[in-house]
Amino acid sequence: MAHTPGPWHAALEPGDEVVFDAHGNMVCDCSIAANGISPEEFGPNARLIAEAPNMLKALRDLVDINERHNEAMAAVIGKPTGWTDEYLDPARAAIAKATGDVDEP
Repeated sequence: MAHTPGPWHAALEPGDEVVFDAHGNMVCDCSIAANGISPEEFGPNARLIAEAPNMLKALRDLVDINERHNEAMAAVIGKPTGWTDEYLDPARAAIAKATGDVDEP
């Protein structure tokens, strides 16, 4: 894991919306004014970013359990003609992007 380990939490003082790791180190300052980002978005952005490690773990777990289930079912009943697990591809792609396992264009 290359990112700062979770859990992360958001400190949501108006104008000072910051995400911290479990040791109190700042992960992200979401209250920095940027073009197109309104102050009303600072808190929601911080909450979303703070949950990123939990969401990544949950997504990995969901893909893993689906893959294991599919393998077990294929071992029992075989793979039906035309069967695919492409429904997991968006989740796999999101995990790869989040972990840097793909080259971005």
